[in-house]
Amino acid sequence: MTMDFTRLTTLAWLNLVHDKRRLAVSAAGVSFAVVLMAMELGFRFALLDSMVELIRRLDTDLVIISRAKDTLVSRVPFNRRILEDALTFGAVEEACPLYIETTSSVLRNPDTDGGGPGRGRAGRHTTARRIRVLAFDPADHVFLIRDVEDKAAELGAPGTALYDEKSNRAYGRIGPGLRTDLARRPVRVIGTFRLGTDLVNDGNLIMSDRNFLRYFPDRRLRAPDLRSVEVGLLRLSRGADPRRVRATLQDELGPRGVRVLTKDEFLAREREFWDVRTPIGTVFSIGALLGLVVGAVICYQILSSDIADHLSEYATLKAMGRPNAFLVGVVIAEALILSVVGFVPGIAISGVLYRGLAGYTGLLMDLSPPRAALVLALTVVMCLLSGLFAIRRLLSADPAGLF
Repeated sequence: MTMDFTRLTTLAWLNLVHDKRRLAVSAAGVSFAVVLMAMELGFRFALLDSMVELIRRLDTDLVIISRAKDTLVSRVPFNRRILEDALTFGAVEEACPLYIETTSSVLRNPDTDGGGPGRGRAGRHTTARRIRVLAFDPADHVFLIRDVEDKAAELGAPGTALYDEKSNRAYGRIGPGLRTDLARRPVRVIGTFRLGTDLVNDGNLIMSDRNFLRYFPDRRLRAPDLRSVEVGLLRLSRGADPRRVRATLQDELGPRGVRVLTKDEFLAREREFWDVRTPIGTVFSIGALLGLVVGAVICYQILSSDIADHLSEYATLKAMGRPNAFLVGVVIAEALILSVVGFVPGIAISGVLYRGLAGYTGLLMDLSPPRAALVLALTVVMCLLSGLFAIRRLLSADPAGLF
């Protein structure tokens, strides 16, 4: 059994390397399909990961949002008094509000300002783009981002903010010490952090809650304790069961129009929204499927041509008494070898493209081992299906008629 396996794999390898030019062309065809599938899956995962990256970087056990809030990007706040009432529950140690603004948060690009970068006033050729602004009380620990924690105390100064260095390049060269305009008011960047863009937001700023209300005064209501909050973050005492506390808080606070979720539930809910309730998952999954089909056609042509070129050799094997299973094994072995030979350069090219696109767009293009393994599995399936289709002619032929 081992000898037959060795023989058929050796024969398959010799068939492929007999014509090195054809092998190179074959590997290039399979590699093209690998790159196509990897990029389609990469865009899908990148967009979904980017949409939930902010949630991942929140330092919280439970989350409170408005019941009408379908997704993090929708502007549906709730009354801050509800968040403060959550503090009356014994297991809740901290309740931190998170403010989010995108509709009126226009950031000027200092590179296109006619007065030159770093000037506080807009020039004749000023270019501005909307940017997501996140705000919190600097005394609270809201983000799992070291750069934000290190600069939190400095955010208390008027007119200061932190800039996401993974923001879209259209915002210009923004770094520590630079002065520009946000919502037509001067702002000074005192540091940077790394979060990333997503499908909706091209960049991010982080500032204190007091500065937030200066830049967006329409968010202030009649009294400070009635400010509207986009997301409430609850940290529990050590040993508390988040699911049990969540259930209790939902029963008590739910009738007031809010929803209480664990961090994992909030993340899964956000990811499900963009994957299922929007075309993102469907479009890129279809793209990956088309890549598989294209690769299968290419691989079928390669294996079919190889069988046609070696019909006499296969006829000799049949005449010598080799069973059809052995011939099937040779073609399947060729398909497997082709899948590996094409996968290696294809995934290497994809890795380079991932890094380039991640740096240029700020999206989370991550070619992790599990995702590379998924592409490898699809490549193997693609080549095996092609081999099974290509071998039909050989199995149906009469050995005497093949000479």
